[in-house]
Amino acid sequence: MHLVIVGLSHHTAPVGVREVVAFAPGQIRDALRDLRAIPGVQEVAVLSTCNRTEAYALCDSPDPSPISTYLCRGHESPRDHLYSYVDEGAPAHLFRVASGADSMVLGEGQVLGQVREAGRLAVEESAAGPVIRRLFDQAMVCGRRARNETEIARGAVSVSHMAVELARQIFGNLKDKNVLLLGAGETAELTARLMAKYGVSLITVANRTFERAEALAEALGGRAVRYDEFPERMVKADIVVSSTAAPHAIIHQDVARLALAQRRGKPMFLIDLAMPRDIEPSVGDLDNVFLYNLDDLQVLVSRNLDDRRTELTAVDAIIEEETEAFMRWLGRLRTVPVMTELQRRFDAIRTAELQRTERRLEGLSPEQRDAVDQMTHAMVKKMLHEPWRYLKSAGSDAQAAATLQAIVDVFDLEDAFRDSGSPFPGEGEPDAADQAPAARNLSHGL
Repeated sequence: MHLVIVGLSHHTAPVGVREVVAFAPGQIRDALRDLRAIPGVQEVAVLSTCNRTEAYALCDSPDPSPISTYLCRGHESPRDHLYSYVDEGAPAHLFRVASGADSMVLGEGQVLGQVREAGRLAVEESAAGPVIRRLFDQAMVCGRRARNETEIARGAVSVSHMAVELARQIFGNLKDKNVLLLGAGETAELTARLMAKYGVSLITVANRTFERAEALAEALGGRAVRYDEFPERMVKADIVVSSTAAPHAIIHQDVARLALAQRRGKPMFLIDLAMPRDIEPSVGDLDNVFLYNLDDLQVLVSRNLDDRRTELTAVDAIIEEETEAFMRWLGRLRTVPVMTELQRRFDAIRTAELQRTERRLEGLSPEQRDAVDQMTHAMVKKMLHEPWRYLKSAGSDAQAAATLQAIVDVFDLEDAFRDSGSPFPGEGEPDAADQAPAARNLSHGL
């Protein structure tokens, strides 16, 4: 069995190719059933977002081509953009995705929820078995560790988030603050929505098209005013977010100075998201005015991204730890059928010996016979306890591999070993040339 990932992302494909491969939310369940029906695919999950589409599968073969063919769905254009990861490369990739280290916006948190949903759907559709389920559970652990133990998710990394972060730094609490939104551009609307989440007191919307102002104000839980009223509305505005399509500045220094005089020294935060700019640069020279335009915000976003990039080394260390832990768990799966067969063999010997001595037990009562049966059963269980304990606590995959192979050889369990179903290469073992032959047989799979 092999763990196989096939997919594409913003790293390898433009949006026109990504949309060919992407699954709408309503298509994921059908995709899981289709992929599970491919010969040799034992378990599967699908992660499909605006930036990536990936299939995670446990397969009889390491060949990714059947899954690639399905993802392309009759189109040739995506083939050159697909990537694949096999065996230990697969969990390492998913853990990197879940940690935000592979995202378009480094460290963004939305992808962790998307990974959780992909795993949940795969379980609901019975497409995920124990391996894929464990893989996605451990991806969630890795993602949370990356966010809790490093700074990869700290700091604003979009213009809108940065504007809101600055407002919080200037005012502290936004709950009693009034916002004036000039224009209804997409970035300005997103900024206002983020401020609404922080509980601003009131959002007033002024737009040249009053109907649009009304619709947006209703969506934001705010109030719409006529566009020509905005200078007087600035008096009550602690935060002004401007994003009009005006060909020239609409807020000049004299307009801002008049509003400030009536505010009696209360600070005002002005965010100019327009191009060309809505707010005259000299407005920023006034006392108690904090003015930021698109370039200012983008510089701050870039600094925050640089700060996040410095955390990648720490995140990579977490990914490596979690990958090793997953591969170790995966390798231990192979001990189950071998040890189960060993227990069956021991129990068969126990039963045969009891039958051979049955004549000598004729004088025993049924209760005494049952006590002898239970005693011999307990003996077998205790004899197997130490091998089980040793395999579970082995210090390395190579050590566990050598021990399991020795058990296979001594008790002639080759058939059970061959059917044990988890032939993934172990990690962290010495070079193959330095290992005993028995250890190489297990740690390098079938």
